[in-house]
Amino acid sequence: MAEQSLVKRTFIIYFFLLAAVPFGYVMRLLYARYFSVEQYGLFYAILSFLAIVMMLADFGMAETLGYYLPKFRVKNDKANMKRAILTSALFQICTSSAVVMLLLALSSALGPYYFKYVGSAAILRLMLFYFFFFNIAKVMINISRGMKQDILYALYEFSRQFIIAAFSAALIFLIHPSSLFYGIIYVWIITYLILDLGFAIIIYSKIKGVLGVNARLSKRLFQEMVRYAFPIMLTSGILVMFSQVDTVMITILKSVSDVAYYNIAFPTANILIILFMPLTFIILPTASEIFHKNDRKALNNVINFIYKTGSYVFLPFSLIMIAYPGTIISVLFGAKYVSAAPALQILALGIIFNGFNAINLNILAGIGVVKERTRIIAAGLVINIILNYILITLYGYYGAALATTTSYIIMLIFSFLVVKKNLHISLDFNSLAKVALSALLFFASVTLLKHFIHLSLYYEAAIVILVSFIVYALSGLLLRIIDLKYLIGILKNSSL
Repeated sequence: MAEQSLVKRTFIIYFFLLAAVPFGYVMRLLYARYFSVEQYGLFYAILSFLAIVMMLADFGMAETLGYYLPKFRVKNDKANMKRAILTSALFQICTSSAVVMLLLALSSALGPYYFKYVGSAAILRLMLFYFFFFNIAKVMINISRGMKQDILYALYEFSRQFIIAAFSAALIFLIHPSSLFYGIIYVWIITYLILDLGFAIIIYSKIKGVLGVNARLSKRLFQEMVRYAFPIMLTSGILVMFSQVDTVMITILKSVSDVAYYNIAFPTANILIILFMPLTFIILPTASEIFHKNDRKALNNVINFIYKTGSYVFLPFSLIMIAYPGTIISVLFGAKYVSAAPALQILALGIIFNGFNAINLNILAGIGVVKERTRIIAAGLVINIILNYILITLYGYYGAALATTTSYIIMLIFSFLVVKKNLHISLDFNSLAKVALSALLFFASVTLLKHFIHLSLYYEAAIVILVSFIVYALSGLLLRIIDLKYLIGILKNSSL
């Protein structure tokens, strides 16, 4: 029963999180098209800046509830459950308020010297409301996780993305374009306020029995929670920094216009990582189960299957982005961002390395090698920062794309070496070489057909991609990358 409940909850969470993804991209599409390049860049520069500040302000205290609430709930210790909730909530309110006051005082300096854009100080001040409301939401989300109501987290994320995307789309048709930028910022603030109020009511209904207990704050529990929170902050901080460091360093070293172009190329390339999500989702529990059965041969076969299948499935999508970067950007975001095409080409390749690195990191988590996993991510962050400083200085946001792709490649090498060291796996290089040959034929087909077919843009792209995929599928069959009998067997079994 416990396993069935876990599978059901996981499926529901995964469904809502995946359903939220398109709305996040809709937001970017709308903002890119209706903001100026500088406004779009400033908006995401501020979000990246605040994401790093949030990590420092939180100190990992919200996440501690995911550990302490189940611990006390099992013992039916409602007094300590209340103390943990109040400790985390008060800590978050105090640190968030302090950070807001500090940034309000520094906003006049951050505007011209960090963001380097006229009016950015006023925008930052407004976005501090979003910062405060989001930090409060983090406490409620982690209360829901600790109370085994983690589906509320997925529902919150879906609601957040949906409401902001819907309100943003409506606002475009309701107000004058000159007021749109400020209007969208108010949409973000109001959305987070509404969600905070709504989820506060829901969370209260779940924990009112706990909050009704007479219990004072405990200094001992506070100290214990801080000790637990610190390593969480370090690990979470590394991940947050890695996701935001490119934008932050472009903001520091270049301009918000460069931020805008990079924040067109990177999210577009990052669409490919969604294709990896099912593999990264299943590999951790699968690797853990097979590892604890001590069946190294089976685990070696699973890893080789994922490497072969993953590279065969995802490489053509990366190559399409490399072949049609300008077209993709123009169709999605508008012609004013076409100059981001080279960055998209670089990142479309880099995301493939990142996808396999994510698979390796999940394998390491599955077999319990978590310290080395953290070291790999930390090393990747340091390498990324160093390369970003050098390459952004030389090449602007193209340099950021090169730095990120290079760090992904290095992390993939590190993570594979650690996996190989712990599991003694041997890669099937023959199969990977066949995949590489098939991908080369696909790209050659795209390149040649683009040269000989001269139709309207959309007809040309459709024909070129369709024919190239046929070539790719046939080469997969001929090179025995695709096992047709195996696939037919799966289809027969699935129809029973």
